[in-house]
Amino acid sequence: MPTRSRKRSFKRRGGLLHDAYQGVDGKKVGMMMPGSMVGEPVPAADRAARRAEIGGDDALKASRAMDAFSDEHSPEMLEQLLVALKKRNISAPLRLTAYADDPRVQPALLDAVRTVPLEDVPNFGQGLGIVGGPGARDALRARRQEALSDPQTFAPDPFFNSRAGAAMTCAEQLLDLDPEDQSAADTLVRLTGHVCNFNRRSAVWRAAEALARHKGLRTRPLRELRAVLIALIDTPDDDVFCVLAPALWDDERVPARMGRLLESRALPKQQLALGTLWKVEWRGWPLLIKWASRPRDPVLVLTTLGPHLRLLPEARRAEVAQRGLANPSPSIRRDAASVLASLDRAVAAKLARYALKDEPDPAIRAKLAPHVKSPDRRSKPPHKRSSSRTRR
Repeated sequence: MPTRSRKRSFKRRGGLLHDAYQGVDGKKVGMMMPGSMVGEPVPAADRAARRAEIGGDDALKASRAMDAFSDEHSPEMLEQLLVALKKRNISAPLRLTAYADDPRVQPALLDAVRTVPLEDVPNFGQGLGIVGGPGARDALRARRQEALSDPQTFAPDPFFNSRAGAAMTCAEQLLDLDPEDQSAADTLVRLTGHVCNFNRRSAVWRAAEALARHKGLRTRPLRELRAVLIALIDTPDDDVFCVLAPALWDDERVPARMGRLLESRALPKQQLALGTLWKVEWRGWPLLIKWASRPRDPVLVLTTLGPHLRLLPEARRAEVAQRGLANPSPSIRRDAASVLASLDRAVAAKLARYALKDEPDPAIRAKLAPHVKSPDRRSKPPHKRSSSRTRR
């Protein structure tokens, strides 16, 4: 009697694909992506009703509808997003930045930043910072000063002090709009010493992001931010170190410490370093290759490296793809199917045929199918005749 397959399909709801699985570290991982990413957009007959949910009163349902329509840029979407912004849905501001040319968008974002509760400023301030425009800097400065004047901004919090988060967001966006803004840099520097660990890491991360986005500029505020980060390279807090590392990768101490984290026996330390290496791109590839070439769980290598798997030898890529295609999680199998394009065609065809025997999900089947037809090794390319001049 054939063994029943353990492979699961994505759960499909409202134009979204959902999956949940247990990672190699034992932690539960939740995944959601738009169906349009796998050729399954919201059906035409359902689009109007689903789009209308964006402007509805159910904030979570509205946010999910925005995710489902990530493939759409239309006047109808803009109207619903403006309604959602008016209802202060925190998912609307960033979506609206794609419509910055519409004259209604910037004033609506400006009004939101001026009027939302201080705790909600980060979501709206980021959108306004991206769009900019008249009054943007004044509004961000006013909300930042409001946060800094509130004693609760510097109070401890078991998770994250949202008022301090508002001050950070405003400071970061002000530096994006004007890298000469000294008071914005001073705010970030001050918050790198916040009593709450999460806020402290967030302030360091935002300072590092500001330096990365203004790479090449040497304004006084940016120089001071850089000096603060350099002083933290040897911090005993690995989380703080990893958020500043991409901005200071040229300092030889940074890749050296990153290499030590990758060699740690503690998987969380490795994962912390691996998440950082994604951000330094090609500069971190040698460390990635070294880590992935050691004996490690192939699924961990797959979920960690993603597209960077192409840097590994083909035999290792084939091993990772084979293990990934047999995993119960459709998210992992889909990632593994993406690896096949980098393999020898005959090897890819063999792996795809075997995986298709018990693959239940149509999106993954569609991804595997093009690889099934192996090349005909017996056929040879047509012989080209060499041209020769006719002698007279």
